[in-house]
Amino acid sequence: LWSQFMGSVIVFVTVKATGAKMPNKDRATWKFLLLNILPMGGLMALKMILGMKSFLYLTVSFIQMFKAFTPAITLFVLFITGVERPSRNVTLSVLAMCVGMCVTVSGELNFSLIGIVVIFAAQLSEALRLMLMQKFIKKLNFKAIELQYYRAPSCALVLLVAAATMEFDKIWESGAITSAVANGHFFLLQAFLGFSVNIVNTMVIKYTNSVTLKVLAVVRNACLVIVNMIFFGEVVTSRQFMGYGVLLVSFAMFQRFRRQQALAEKGQHKV
Repeated sequence: LWSQFMGSVIVFVTVKATGAKMPNKDRATWKFLLLNILPMGGLMALKMILGMKSFLYLTVSFIQMFKAFTPAITLFVLFITGVERPSRNVTLSVLAMCVGMCVTVSGELNFSLIGIVVIFAAQLSEALRLMLMQKFIKKLNFKAIELQYYRAPSCALVLLVAAATMEFDKIWESGAITSAVANGHFFLLQAFLGFSVNIVNTMVIKYTNSVTLKVLAVVRNACLVIVNMIFFGEVVTSRQFMGYGVLLVSFAMFQRFRRQQALAEKGQHKV
């Protein structure tokens, strides 16, 4: 909630101070915001809430394994909504990355039907949100700062309502507000970093697509483990090493096939 609220403030000040152009300002009527922007903010809030709830029912390993399928879920959502038509090779490379990540986290898994439903709903919400973002950026030509200008307040509003109805009493009684004020400098730093991440994520979608954004998140985790193994002596089993190897090779193939598909689509447009 704090991150989205401060993100709204930061982007508002940035737009007013720099005089950034808002090409879709005339389109952004209250009806448009209610039917298009608010659902995007709601999906982001839902993903955050359900993502945290999943830890009450599932182990970290199971959650990470399920999150590995987010690129595949996103790819499927883009396909069925007609936002993007991935090639067969792109689809297979994404699935291979999912398999590689699952191999690395397989082991002690605590199965819970409620937990499965919660984490699936969280990842589906994320996939739908990314689909809407890609639609706004690539088909409606919203700029990164412009999309954040409208999206952040909607997400903050949904989170505020959810927090007020479900957690306000606990927040007040636990003294969390006092603690937040006492450590305000850390919260401000987190807000600026969160705002920067949102802008960068939007730019990644603009120049690639939402599937690439989720793929990069999976590869980032693998690279972090490899760096820890090389420089900090973290122990990695042979099974985990094999899983990371499959993931990284699949990522390289994904990049190659994405480039080939982009060139093919560009050639078709020229014809």
